[in-house]
Amino acid sequence: MSKTVKEMKQEAVEAHVFYQFFKNHPDLSCEANEQILRSYLDENLCIVDLPNLEASVLAIGHKLATVSKNIVPAAQPAPKAVRKETEPTRPSLIGESRLSSVQLKRILTGRDFVLSLPAEYTRERIMALPAIELRALTKKYGSAAVNAALNR
Repeated sequence: MSKTVKEMKQEAVEAHVFYQFFKNHPDLSCEANEQILRSYLDENLCIVDLPNLEASVLAIGHKLATVSKNIVPAAQPAPKAVRKETEPTRPSLIGESRLSSVQLKRILTGRDFVLSLPAEYTRERIMALPAIELRALTKKYGSAAVNAALNR
């Protein structure tokens, strides 16, 4: 059964009135008390407003439950957590997946030096390398290292 707009507005107004009432009386704030007060106002054909709620508390206050704010005992402060030493994390680099491990290490250590090729790469051997292997060598050690080996 759908409610009309007028009924929905009336429910909203009543909810606001009860909110204000329980805000003024936090010791009575619970759903059971709201139901008792609603039924009392309905039996006596009263509208739900603050003066009628105050009067109904005087009339049937003995039926209402009081709410204690200290239901749960005060929590003991949590023990101080022991901080574990963790390894510092580093930010990821743009294009990191395309870098070789040597290039990445050079960047992360902050060393801006030219890596030298292993001694086995002589000028003659580098000149005889196929393009794919030369590209891989350049990617791994950098073009400056390859040029330095060619100029030895």
